[in-house]
Amino acid sequence: MFIIIQQSTSILQKNNVQKRQVQSTIPCGTKYLKETIGISLTNNHLYQFLFIDNMIQIIRYDYQRLSENIDKNDYKLNLIDGQMLANGLEDLIPSDIVEQLMTVIHRTDNDDIKSKNNSNESTILSISMSINTNGKIRIYCIKSLNRMKYYIGDYNQEINSDKMETFISKNDQQHIRGIISNQNEGILTLYYSKTSFCLNMLKLEEKYSEWSKILAIDSSLNFIYEINEYLNEQQLQTLTKSFAQIFGPHTFTYGFMKN
Repeated sequence: MFIIIQQSTSILQKNNVQKRQVQSTIPCGTKYLKETIGISLTNNHLYQFLFIDNMIQIIRYDYQRLSENIDKNDYKLNLIDGQMLANGLEDLIPSDIVEQLMTVIHRTDNDDIKSKNNSNESTILSISMSINTNGKIRIYCIKSLNRMKYYIGDYNQEINSDKMETFISKNDQQHIRGIISNQNEGILTLYYSKTSFCLNMLKLEEKYSEWSKILAIDSSLNFIYEINEYLNEQQLQTLTKSFAQIFGPHTFTYGFMKN
């Protein structure tokens, strides 16, 4: 099962931020949902990534202690008794890699700002993490102001622990990208248009090999399934209608896999 989460991020900025030295206990992480830019489940911990004070902060939970409520139409996870990591990302990865990641998060150009001013769409900013069975971390982040050009950062300790790969992805049409933590097995990326009939999902493997799937919403709106056959016009119309009911009103940009 994978859980994708509706984006509701607001970015807070303050001055005179000092480096924290001790972890603090967070009784309930739901108070930070508007600042949340990613949730990852890996190595028996749930990580909630926040963008506050122009920095990445992280709440880490013992996943075994979190209570869940699951039924066919709803999923609830109580984010309780988390620990705010004292130094954010620097408690997980080297400080020079954090600097490289933040250049992706802060990056813009004049065309981005101009197109952003002509659009009512919110900025997409997401981050995801997976820790493999060897303890190697992979962090993937994306940012877009206009939903046509995405800035992407990919840090994979299994391949190069000293550098984050950065690149730009462009599209002629607006589309939404998201990232999903696949527990200890890497990162999934997804992209879709609100007017489409499906979302495309891609798995990024440790050695750059990939698989992709095309996923659609069942007409009952209760589950997602893979499309692997030709669709006629009537089927496309039905799937487009179902897709619009779930993905039309909301924007999903991050999530996590669970067994």
